[in-house]
Amino acid sequence: MSSITTVRHGTGAIQALWDLVKVARDGDVLAPATVVVHSSAQASYIRTALARIGGVAGVQILPSAQFVRQLADGPLLSVRRRPAQGIELQAAIQAALADTTGRLKIVANHRSTLQRLVDLAAALEGLPKEVTERLRKSATGLSAESLEILRDADQRMENVISSNEIFEIALETLDVLPPGFMGPIILFNPRPQNPLEGRLLAALAGRSDSHIIAGLSGNNLIDANYKQLLNGWGVHISDVLVESNPGVCFDVSDPEDEIDVALRELMGLATAGVPLHSMAILYPHADPYASICRQRLEAAGIPHCGPDTRTLADSMVARTLLRLFDLVLVGLDRSAVLNVVRSAPICNADGKRVPAEEWDQITRSAGVVGADSWTTRLDDYLRLNGARLDGPERADLESEIESLKRFVADLDERLRELQNAHSWSTLVSWSQTTLATYLPSNLDWPESERKACQMFDRVLEGLENLEHYVPHPTLEQFRSLLESEIERQRLQATPYGTGLLVTSIEQGAGLGFEQVVVVGLSEGTFPRTKSEDPLLTDQLRAVAGRHLPPTSQSTANDSWLIASVLSGSRRPGIVTFSRSELRSTRARIWPKAIDPLVGQRFTIDSHYQGVVKQGRPVSVEDFNIRELSLHTELGEPIESHPLIDTDAALASGLRRVRNRRSQTMTTHVGQVSPHNLDIDNRLFSPTALETYAGCPRRYLLGRVLRISEQERPEQIEELSARDRGSLLHRIVERFIGEAIEHKTVPAPDEEWSEEQQARLFEIAAEEVARVQQLGLSGGEVQTRISWRSLRHELHNFVMNDNELRSQYQSTPIAVEFEFGFDGNDTVFTLEDGKEIRLRGSVDRVDTTADGDIIVIDYKTGSSRGYTKIDANPLDEGRRLQLPIYGSVMADRFETHGDKLAMYWMTREAKQIKLSLTPEVEVELESTISNLLGGISSGYFPAIPGDVVGYPRVTFENCTFCEFDRICPRDRQREWSTLNTDQLSLRELVKVRTNG
Repeated sequence: MSSITTVRHGTGAIQALWDLVKVARDGDVLAPATVVVHSSAQASYIRTALARIGGVAGVQILPSAQFVRQLADGPLLSVRRRPAQGIELQAAIQAALADTTGRLKIVANHRSTLQRLVDLAAALEGLPKEVTERLRKSATGLSAESLEILRDADQRMENVISSNEIFEIALETLDVLPPGFMGPIILFNPRPQNPLEGRLLAALAGRSDSHIIAGLSGNNLIDANYKQLLNGWGVHISDVLVESNPGVCFDVSDPEDEIDVALRELMGLATAGVPLHSMAILYPHADPYASICRQRLEAAGIPHCGPDTRTLADSMVARTLLRLFDLVLVGLDRSAVLNVVRSAPICNADGKRVPAEEWDQITRSAGVVGADSWTTRLDDYLRLNGARLDGPERADLESEIESLKRFVADLDERLRELQNAHSWSTLVSWSQTTLATYLPSNLDWPESERKACQMFDRVLEGLENLEHYVPHPTLEQFRSLLESEIERQRLQATPYGTGLLVTSIEQGAGLGFEQVVVVGLSEGTFPRTKSEDPLLTDQLRAVAGRHLPPTSQSTANDSWLIASVLSGSRRPGIVTFSRSELRSTRARIWPKAIDPLVGQRFTIDSHYQGVVKQGRPVSVEDFNIRELSLHTELGEPIESHPLIDTDAALASGLRRVRNRRSQTMTTHVGQVSPHNLDIDNRLFSPTALETYAGCPRRYLLGRVLRISEQERPEQIEELSARDRGSLLHRIVERFIGEAIEHKTVPAPDEEWSEEQQARLFEIAAEEVARVQQLGLSGGEVQTRISWRSLRHELHNFVMNDNELRSQYQSTPIAVEFEFGFDGNDTVFTLEDGKEIRLRGSVDRVDTTADGDIIVIDYKTGSSRGYTKIDANPLDEGRRLQLPIYGSVMADRFETHGDKLAMYWMTREAKQIKLSLTPEVEVELESTISNLLGGISSGYFPAIPGDVVGYPRVTFENCTFCEFDRICPRDRQREWSTLNTDQLSLRELVKVRTNG
């Protein structure tokens, strides 16, 4: 029988392991010894720990799976069948799924179905054949069907040796292996959670040359459960008690603060001289803790080690191939093609790196959407834009578009080849050839990506051996198996002992640390509260007896993991608990199950409190915050701290905060130097002045800085309001313009003829086709809906136009009449003698026999925004367009009658009229003068208006503003606290308050 050593987890257990090795060697430092541990990560850590104590020459430290394989290697040489690769089991299960006639048939092609059955096979690995048969006889429903599929898969693997067969061979080998053949066999911290580990434990427990080191935590309940678990496999531990080591808990707001708290505590110890390699941060789930922790450590320049949480599926080469497969399903969709180009340093067939961002801009501007639009829309784009460019620029554009078209044509041809590939070898060959073309060289890649590329090549080569299981695979089957395999393989770990260990609690259990922090504890999440597995119910588990513990055992196992880690820390271990999650508003609950493992609990209310009061700051920013906080707590003004003079970013941030709270116009509230605006040489449009009156910040961003967001054509689901308005304007402009040009406009009392109306709808059809070709109208169904609505609107337009001309006895004389362009300045003189250079385009100008002039502006939206015109014709400066157009057109056409402006709401079939009386013109000049005063002074504050809840929660003036997302959230407070008595703001306030 084996000897059993019980000791507290941690460095004591590591020392006990070394003592066993040393005694067994009996002075021979090269004598063999074998240590069996739970995982390869633990093997690496223990090897490093033993090397620091006294050396590991001749000592094998193997994870249990590798130990089993080593036992079986000798006998396997005489077996003609080769060991099965991991992916072959998946292929066999996939083939069995394809032939099943049960309920799983409907989801047989779903990758998660395959993964669940692979997980089930792993859970049953090492189960004796007689127990497996009992399970099959007792199973019903989905359990019975799943077990039958696994048996079918096992039969399909008759040409290879399965992992279960290898395990049985290993047990037979172990049974006849002479004592001492491998030196002493030491089983370190066994915790049999599956049949393979349990049966291996039972087999080793019966050998005289084996030793078992069983770590205890000092918690009576957890240790009793652990002893009972080992007892079930024939390992009896005496009632030895060890001293408990209660941990310390920090209660924080979110997972990011958990990591910050952990690092501040550990860096405090590191500063005191504790080596980094003797400390660890352990998490139950990699997401989100692993990435947050590594980001913080890399930003602070702190050495760290541990397994890479990324899998092979996250590598550049895997990402590229999977996105190429996506194209088979969606076609040459613009966004899908651009996803491929952005996934890696993609090259074209000539080996040149493709410019992903430039191609994105070109295809967006060209309106490329799907496979049928690449050539036509790129050619249209070149034709429309090439004429505006000079020789070299046009040649560059032509070259870039030609290169893009060749790339897409090559990609299209390759995708056709892929669709016709129906064997593993051709699918693998296509993948290798295509990757070699688009990713021709990895010499300048990071080392991790080069190694990932080599791993990926080996996976592809392994897929070629699957013809026996699925003779004619579909692309979906090929991809399913490929994804399952690359998601299983992790990228290379950073070597242990090179810094702070960051790994899962599963890998760190039972190891020895000077200080350890466990993050991510939460009721139901960790310790886990597992629901029963429908494929392997607790009722079925009971049939298997000790081989398959019940689902509820997972909670006890997680508690053992936490206890082993905390008791293994020389200093009181630290656990953290976050009150909320990063990705939701859901609150977390403290896990009561670990109350006995925790002594003191500290609550940190905010990130700021943690930085200022707890542990040692990790980053330079945290150090600075603590310094500044201590400085101000002593009553000193923050400006007197030396950091303000040495840290430019801090000084700039402080100025920003102070300026925004100063109640005066500053650069951070919207003040711009007038020298940067060049007001005297600026051409203003009436709509630009309206924009400034509505919100000066919007004017600055859109009209001065020219910031805009370019729409993605593939996301256009229907014709936008702006494009719909432009469409109707073009239709009406062409219709009325042709009538003016051909002098066929009906007399005021006459109606448009049927032939003329037919011509209107003919023009409309042409313009709709043009919009559709540019990809601006959405899908086919939405285009038809928009066309039906547009026809109705144009019919109403004709009827309204007949009434309008009859009512005013008017005749249209100009459409889209432009002024102020091509150096043909239009100067508008104000009452104080100031002049403003204007430009614009008037939708339509009518005149009457009495010499009156009517200026018309078509509006395709709602009339709700024009309700204030009756009481305030200029609507606080936001309705300047028509009054300006009326004055300019009266001068241009030298009319001397009345001036009437009209907003024609085409969708609502009504007109909102405004008489340009002398009083309105006086107010117009005053308003423009005030607005010019604000612009020329360089003042561009945000004026958000009241809070509104529809269509989303924002401010009245921000509802349809394209800059809503980038404006400060407290813009309303900023505007309301400005001192509007300042001379600089008086003009603007006069406009907004109607004088």
